[in-house]
Amino acid sequence: RFNIAKAEERVENLILNFRPLVEIEEDIEILEKRKNEYEKRLESLKLARDTIEKISKNIQRDFAPILNRQVSEIIENVTAGRYGEVKIDENLNISIVEPDINTIVDIDKLSGGTIDQLYFAIRFGIANLVIEEGTPLILDDCFVQYDIKRLENILSFLGNESKNRQIIMFTCHTRESELLSKHNAKFNYIKL
Repeated sequence: RFNIAKAEERVENLILNFRPLVEIEEDIEILEKRKNEYEKRLESLKLARDTIEKISKNIQRDFAPILNRQVSEIIENVTAGRYGEVKIDENLNISIVEPDINTIVDIDKLSGGTIDQLYFAIRFGIANLVIEEGTPLILDDCFVQYDIKRLENILSFLGNESKNRQIIMFTCHTRESELLSKHNAKFNYIKL
């Protein structure tokens, strides 16, 4: 049997649960506008990303040879001529040219002391590129693992660099001040 009252109630419930077509169309229009805005933003972000990548590659292209040259000069100084050419690629992989056999050597084949010198040279080279000339350089116990010969070389290098900028060195050892005194270097020593 068909109950009209139940059918009417069911129709009323269905009508209450459905939104008018006009509201749905308005929502679709709002969502399409939002979608278009997001697509425009996405395109802008893609353009920005592509531009940044292009600039980054250009900077890398221009920056890498200068960094390689500076790091090579520094490593030649601090290794007393033992090494003279460093290669840093676009992914910042580091290798060094072994002068005796004129081949490229990965840094993991070098002694710990040479690796420390190399990392110092890289940090110093980058600092020279990004920090304004004359800006003080602060070093905090950088040479703990250096043997005396390496320390003498690096202090000699820093002595020359101190003509262009102030160098502030923190250390918990006395050997730096002893070596500087031994070589009649000009420095101020403050013991805390």
